[in-house]
Amino acid sequence: MKSILEICLAFGLLATLCSTTVILNSEDNKKIANIGPRYNSPVLHTLNDSSLRCGEVLNSTSGGISYKAFEPIEPNERCVWIIRGGNTDGFNVNILYLGYESNPNGTQLIASCLRHYFEAFHIILNQTGPNPYLSFCNVLMITFSSGSNVGNSTGFVLQYEALGGGAVSPRSTDHIIQTGDPGVIKYPESAAEYDNNEFTTFVFEPTQNIFSPGKRINLIYIKGLMETSFDVLRVYVFNSNSIEPEKWEYKGVIDDNHNQTEIIFNQDLILVEFHSDRNNPGTGFQFIHTTSGVEGCNL
Repeated sequence: MKSILEICLAFGLLATLCSTTVILNSEDNKKIANIGPRYNSPVLHTLNDSSLRCGEVLNSTSGGISYKAFEPIEPNERCVWIIRGGNTDGFNVNILYLGYESNPNGTQLIASCLRHYFEAFHIILNQTGPNPYLSFCNVLMITFSSGSNVGNSTGFVLQYEALGGGAVSPRSTDHIIQTGDPGVIKYPESAAEYDNNEFTTFVFEPTQNIFSPGKRINLIYIKGLMETSFDVLRVYVFNSNSIEPEKWEYKGVIDDNHNQTEIIFNQDLILVEFHSDRNNPGTGFQFIHTTSGVEGCNL
């Protein structure tokens, strides 16, 4: 049965949680007693979009994510939410509940501030309350990464609000791709050319959102036509063994100065950002994605 928290989030009515009576077991009652007062916020009635699943694209200017707030998380989960928030240049984010102990080598919730033509920066969300460091982001990426030993930990709840003022192309889009089966991505899919000032994202996830040390994701970039040196792809990989606390590592740029193909591989998540400048749009590019054992690439 869905928790009362999830039901309220789904309909944008979180504020009713404190005044609703339900029959729950003693453990759930303790959790509601601990987190219920945090939902008395005048902002909550404005929520237009919400996610209860592992990973989605959210486009509304305000919303929330409630992931396994009263359910046990699984080891090695990888869930990514991309929040576009219309056309914006920043976000307010408020963490309402964390059901686990944040650990650099275990479970973490990471906010990535993705910016047109700038390198992304990443913040660990390790405590409840508002976060003041995300007010210069065109796109917000939330990564939930659980460790190999999760015990009785549960998930999290957050709310967001886009601040507006963005200037990227309205044709910019966001894509979350499951990589269990081989596939081809052509961008742009239907238009003859991409647009000026585009900022589009692609996240490639492990099969069924579970990290497996014996598997890896393989991407083959097939050169199309992009304005040389100005329209580029930025590549990031998620490495749970990284010395960087936030685990996302920047791997560099792909542009039309490269060869016809470029191979990217990682055992975990991969983020690719597409940036175009204000003139001379091209016809885009293609990716082939597949999975293999860590020893080699089986296409």
